[in-house]
Amino acid sequence: MVVPDISWETAEKVASALGGRTPHEGSYHYRSLGADFEELTALAVEEVSAATGMSVDGCLARSEVLDRPAWVRANVGSIEWLFGSLAEHGNSAMERFGDDDAHDDGAHDDGASSHRQLPTTPYVLGAGFGAVFAWMSKRVLGQYDLLVVPRGLPSRDVLGERSAGAGGMDLDTSGDLAAGGADLAPGEPVAGGTIYYVGPNVVSLEKRYGFAPRQFRLWIALHEVTHWLQFANAPWLKEYLVSLVRKAMGSFSSDPERLAAALKRLPGELRARRARPGDLGMMGLLAEPEQLEVMRKVQGIMSLLEGHGNFVMNKVGSELVSDTAHFNAVLKARRDSTPPMSKVLQRALGFDVKLRQYEQGEAFVATVEATGGSELLTRAWAGPENLPSLDEVRSPLQWVSRIEQSS
Repeated sequence: MVVPDISWETAEKVASALGGRTPHEGSYHYRSLGADFEELTALAVEEVSAATGMSVDGCLARSEVLDRPAWVRANVGSIEWLFGSLAEHGNSAMERFGDDDAHDDGAHDDGASSHRQLPTTPYVLGAGFGAVFAWMSKRVLGQYDLLVVPRGLPSRDVLGERSAGAGGMDLDTSGDLAAGGADLAPGEPVAGGTIYYVGPNVVSLEKRYGFAPRQFRLWIALHEVTHWLQFANAPWLKEYLVSLVRKAMGSFSSDPERLAAALKRLPGELRARRARPGDLGMMGLLAEPEQLEVMRKVQGIMSLLEGHGNFVMNKVGSELVSDTAHFNAVLKARRDSTPPMSKVLQRALGFDVKLRQYEQGEAFVATVEATGGSELLTRAWAGPENLPSLDEVRSPLQWVSRIEQSS
């Protein structure tokens, strides 16, 4: 596996510059974010625990409001760590099994040279990542991620080794995942880290659409707290998900010829995507055939996580947040009115896949709960063997039948 060298410092600088200033920073609504989310996150823990039966006794869900540059720093650090982890695993494998090219007397020099990067490549790649992060930094509302490692800062995750993110709530969907990069006071009880809220994006939506601030903030918190509880109640899930992500990403190469061939196929793939609901996004174009099944496993898990977050957010929200239906309708209308060029960008980046995760996952959870209640759904968190496959997410009764037969 060849892991490309990327200038993450360039990525952070580009993303921060393109992400723009912090709107409404001096307003009363912006200043109230910290206190509101601290209170509403705690309330959401109580309500979601009561509704789902998922609870973590004696542990806290910490909240933190970030501006866009801070969100960029945290997430660039996460991706930097993940790429570094992939490189370390690749090197370990080469040390264990040997490098065949080292014994071929130069027979593959031409092939090896195809992986060499130009001096400018790390900066070009960094700028590309930065542009993507800048676009995302304007859209994410809340994030409970399992791998938030701010660049240059110490990080600690009390559930074990750092891991990959599972989701985050953005303007075009209902929610996404980050885990705490902040150090805690000795002995402070916590499960799974910190829930982040991107203040400028929250306030911008509130002002643009006239949302009642505390109602909207509680609605967001319900989704992110659900993610917090998912991983706190299934501590095995983090390591399992990270292992799959490593396997999936380990199939990608920086070989210019292969990347060029994939990019050639991209226009046709984008045109055909609407006809292929099983599509895995642009990452599927770059994966080796044997890795596609791993990616399907990851997508199945992500569909469960995000769909469960949306289902709980709307179920609990219907009782606590009077504007739940209004929030859903406004954000759906916003998605539907996305300009054509933005839709092309979203498809290229795989955001259409993420939207399907919300929709299919929420339908899966609704069907399971209607069939056997929250007790049946709870069995999904018992171990890797109980997680639904992507096919089962799309056909929930198959999962129900399999789980009931295993009793």
